[in-house]
Amino acid sequence: MGDGSARADEIHGDFKQGVPKMRIKGRSKVRVIKFAALAVIAIFVAGILVLAHLETMRSLLRDEIRHRLMTIATAATMLIDPEEHEKIAQAKDPDNPLYQKAVAKLRALAQQTLPEVRTKGLKLAREAIYTLVPSTGTTWHFVLDTMLPCDRDGDGKLDDDELPAQIGEPYDVSDFPEMRRCFLEGRPTADTDLTVDKWGVWLSGYAPLKDKNGRVIAVVGVDMNAETLVAIEGDLLKLAIVTFAIIVLTILFLALLLYRWQSTYEQLARTEELHRKLVEISADLVLSLDPDGNIKSVSPKVRSYGYEPESLVGHSVTEFVAPESKEQVSALLTNLRRGEPVQPIQISIVTSKGQVRHGEWRCFGVYEDGRLAEVWGVFYDLSQLLLLTKELKRKAEELSELSQEQARLLEDIRQQAEQIAVLDELVLAAIQRREIASVAQSVIDGLKSLFPQTGLAVLRHDAFTKSFVFVAGNEEALAVVQHLSPNRTVPEEAVQSLPRLQRGEIVKLDDLEAVNSEASQALLAEGFRSIVVCPLHIGDEFLGFLAAFRPQPHSFTDDELAFLQRVANHLAIALHNAHLFEQLQRAYDELQQAQAMLVQQERLKALGQMASGISHDIGNALVPLLAYAELLEEHPDPKVREWGRQIGLAAEDIMHIVQRLRAFYRPRDPNEVLEPVDLNEIVRQVVDLTKPRWYDMPQREGITIDMSLELDESLPTIGGIAAELREALTNLIFNAVDAIVAKGETEGTITIRTGRRDGFIFLEVTDTGIGMDEETKRRCMEPFFTTKGEKGSGLGLMMVYGTMQRHEGQIEIESELGKGTTFRLLFPLREAEAKESEEEETKELPPLRILLVDDDLRVRKILGELIKSWGHNVVVAEDGFSALDAFLVASHSGQPFDVVITDLGMPRMNGAELVRRIREIDRQVPIIIVTAWGKEHFVPEADAILSKPVHSQDLKSALWKVVRQRKVSETVKGS
Repeated sequence: MGDGSARADEIHGDFKQGVPKMRIKGRSKVRVIKFAALAVIAIFVAGILVLAHLETMRSLLRDEIRHRLMTIATAATMLIDPEEHEKIAQAKDPDNPLYQKAVAKLRALAQQTLPEVRTKGLKLAREAIYTLVPSTGTTWHFVLDTMLPCDRDGDGKLDDDELPAQIGEPYDVSDFPEMRRCFLEGRPTADTDLTVDKWGVWLSGYAPLKDKNGRVIAVVGVDMNAETLVAIEGDLLKLAIVTFAIIVLTILFLALLLYRWQSTYEQLARTEELHRKLVEISADLVLSLDPDGNIKSVSPKVRSYGYEPESLVGHSVTEFVAPESKEQVSALLTNLRRGEPVQPIQISIVTSKGQVRHGEWRCFGVYEDGRLAEVWGVFYDLSQLLLLTKELKRKAEELSELSQEQARLLEDIRQQAEQIAVLDELVLAAIQRREIASVAQSVIDGLKSLFPQTGLAVLRHDAFTKSFVFVAGNEEALAVVQHLSPNRTVPEEAVQSLPRLQRGEIVKLDDLEAVNSEASQALLAEGFRSIVVCPLHIGDEFLGFLAAFRPQPHSFTDDELAFLQRVANHLAIALHNAHLFEQLQRAYDELQQAQAMLVQQERLKALGQMASGISHDIGNALVPLLAYAELLEEHPDPKVREWGRQIGLAAEDIMHIVQRLRAFYRPRDPNEVLEPVDLNEIVRQVVDLTKPRWYDMPQREGITIDMSLELDESLPTIGGIAAELREALTNLIFNAVDAIVAKGETEGTITIRTGRRDGFIFLEVTDTGIGMDEETKRRCMEPFFTTKGEKGSGLGLMMVYGTMQRHEGQIEIESELGKGTTFRLLFPLREAEAKESEEEETKELPPLRILLVDDDLRVRKILGELIKSWGHNVVVAEDGFSALDAFLVASHSGQPFDVVITDLGMPRMNGAELVRRIREIDRQVPIIIVTAWGKEHFVPEADAILSKPVHSQDLKSALWKVVRQRKVSETVKGS
């Protein structure tokens, strides 16, 4: 069939392309000579016509100029008085007024009517109006001459031949017949030919000057530059040449066009003859039809179908084709009559014996004036080719079936090999890998090649939370799990087939549209229609399941189910081993962390003791400094008072630093009550004390950390334990610094915010560090969990969590890997336990007998002087034994002490022991402890405790309060 179509295309192309051009024979040469002779004659005639027209134009142009010159000459005669002219001619004097007057008139006329014509590079002259008086013969004499002087040769001076003629100067007029005729006939004349001389190219006109009797006494001549006329005549000649060339080309083109038309006509006749012969010898059936489909001619090939060509002429072509093809042929003829393009069609014709021949019919229409005049068509008999094609197709189908069977067997072998390889990788992963997620993901990666376009997921069962946790899977599976739960945790209620899985059964759902469950709806929403779920079991323990799902329903075969179950059995063992290893590793890590915590606690204990001692020494050293500063503030000299104030402020700053330092190492009392705490002040204290950690230390590694505070100053105080809050915030800042350093960038930011939200006061720490993944965020509060290796103890966030539990608060964590983390501490809005905060007015006390005890000489001296300045009697002692002896002596002598003021840390006998011994002797005497250890070391038997360095006003107020309390107590007992 392919050969027949190719041949049909070839012949059809020949019909469209036509016969190649014929070479010119002898008769064609004669035709060329004839057409060439006609063209030459036409060109000769055209040349004559163009020359005649050119000459006519030249004559008309010169006649117009001659008439204009004669007009100007006539106008000049009107300006000249004949009598004056005769007088000028007789006088022959250029200075004659009559001469000057006449020349002026003529010059004005010349300048008005004869403008000098110049072209680039050429200076023209001899444009003038003049008069000539006839004399003897051909020699006449000039009378008037108005020629304007002109440097004709361009040498910068006027030569003699460039000057106007002088009166009486002779002039030969033999070459000017029109001038003499003007004199003789007494009428205006003009030259018909151009004059060429030293003055240039010019043309002259003449008019007679007559006296009152009508006698011609002179000739008025007008010379006009004729260069422009020459240029115009040259342009006319060029135009004539161009016109002649156009006419010649047109004649040649028409001759060539006529020649081509006649040649085409002859070739067309030859082509028709050639087509007729091709039709007669063609191996295919060629027909010509009229527009109605009646046969006009048919090739002799029709005899092979049992018909004679003449017998079919005049019959409709539809009588020749099979019934099932008549409608196709009719439709094709209709399209041709409409002028629409047609395509080859498959038809069948009937032989004279009733046999049916199949083939392809190709045709085209011949149109005249837009209407179909004739249809030519070719029928290619493809019956034998169709039989051969059918047989080849049958053989190809058999070969294809064999190839498909071979391919199926090879595919089965390949799948089995891949399945064995996946199982080998699974066993190898179980041996080499220890993390559950890593083992599961290795299985998923191995199954991707065996199960393309399939969602694969491993979910672990969490019996404590009654949910399934997504462990590993491809992108399709992750989308389904996140559709169920954004945190990748699927509740048990969403898995309708959970009982079957727990019994160890494989769950296969061929069409999820028939299942009504939360999980099936999520799968359908992601475009999946079928699913297979294989349980993971170790003995009676249900670990989770392996799920595979596809977009097509009924898409899992029994072989695939069996293989997935085998994979699930091996995967369960691998996951169980990984889980055991993780438990063992966690236990080992916790043991190491516990040991590290003990070491860390011992270090902190030693550090706390050292800090406590430093704080005690600083407090003692500040006592005299602050006391003397207060004395200076009472000095009459303003400059001295200002010095005292500055010293007092410096001492206050040192005292606050010591108090904050003490707050960090002070252990919390289990019975400590919540007190009003300013959260913003806590933030400022911690930021200040941790500055070396977030500012100085990172800079050593080339990292700059910016600390930004966004504090709500309108916040009320909260009920809390300031020491624990400072410790919690310190841990959060240290973690933020570590996260920024771990990120490896040169700059980072820590932002601390405070504010209100939904009935809570929040404290928020945000960093731009490395961030946390979901697993780290989930476990960060676990004891001993750390991502810092040996540098971390895993206890920092656990302590923060414990602090928030004791404050009945909450912790929120927001983190994104690579972008940063936010820890938000939420404190409930509540009032702190009531404390006495009102300061009562301090009243003047009567003179008291006071025992002052301190092992520091400076403290004893300054406090003694200060108390004496208030009018009291002071007895000092340097330690507990000396103080106890002095107290006993005073009691026995009948002069007991009214108040005892003692330090807490002293050699031999400390302050607590001294207070206990004094209370054994006298339970009523007021006792005040002044110590640098801080108020957390309060002795129950004492009435008040003050921290060093102590303000004079605080000490005076404490004296007034303890004395008043003792008096009130004695009054109550007496009543």
